[in-house]
Amino acid sequence: MEFCKRAKYLPFTSAAKDLDPFIRTIRVWGFPKGARGKWHKPNTNFLRTLGVPESRLENMAKQFSMRALFGTLQTCKSFNRSVSAKTAAEDSCDSSSAEDCEGAVAQTRLRDHR
Repeated sequence: MEFCKRAKYLPFTSAAKDLDPFIRTIRVWGFPKGARGKWHKPNTNFLRTLGVPESRLENMAKQFSMRALFGTLQTCKSFNRSVSAKTAAEDSCDSSSAEDCEGAVAQTRLRDHR
């Protein structure tokens, strides 16, 4: 999987070199982050290559992991709100006229796409 991602971005290396004549070497690295906060150990080597001090590596790994986990939680919350809103709109359709039902469902879809 990592090889496929690397191959995807390799064509951009020549464009990056064209931007600055002093660039001699470009290396393409993957930086996977697990959606549940899993830290891929080779990411630490990547951070070292970027010049992150040893004293900050562990803290940065924790921050990246927490950020990934937070993003996953936000996605789940958003999905649950969307499902709840659609269910509420559909439930109100049971006791409403067809026109009211279509309006409630349309409002829910419009709000979900914002």
